[in-house]
Amino acid sequence: MEYMTYFRTISGDADPGLKKAMGRYLDITNGKKHAKYLIAKTVPVKISPKSSEEKLWAEHERKMAEFRKKARDFDKGRGKLKFQEKSLIDLKIELAKRMLEKCEFCERKCGADRTKGEKGFCSLSDKSFLSSEFIHIGEEASIVPFAYIFLHRLQFPLRLLPELDHIEAEGTRKGS
Repeated sequence: MEYMTYFRTISGDADPGLKKAMGRYLDITNGKKHAKYLIAKTVPVKISPKSSEEKLWAEHERKMAEFRKKARDFDKGRGKLKFQEKSLIDLKIELAKRMLEKCEFCERKCGADRTKGEKGFCSLSDKSFLSSEFIHIGEEASIVPFAYIFLHRLQFPLRLLPELDHIEAEGTRKGS
């Protein structure tokens, strides 16, 4: 069953644990609330590629406060989405690009400059490719569905990722 169709068929009324854990997502799929990325696109920012990373993070902190206020207002039905030319999303993209220059995406914090072709411990470059993804519908309604996303060529030893014992080191499923 397609994920969104499945999600629309379940109800927080039928499972209070689900409503408590996933209430916002139920409201989004039912058109009662906006997805947070859409709200983030309404928060205007003024950024320059020449700005220091420290200034960008300070701006991020300020704009996240504005984002949280807007999210509360939108959740109460106040205001309309008005997307900005430069938004909080653009600021987050710029920060992510800076992070690629001194990689700290995983717990290894290897510092590889992925924008210059360096590959760190994980062997990923500046472009990550989706190897597989799936929605796990488990037996605990209060924490499902859960999205699994795997990146191609992720080289972490499996002992560091106990949840992924069905995935080989190259990011492919065993037996496929």
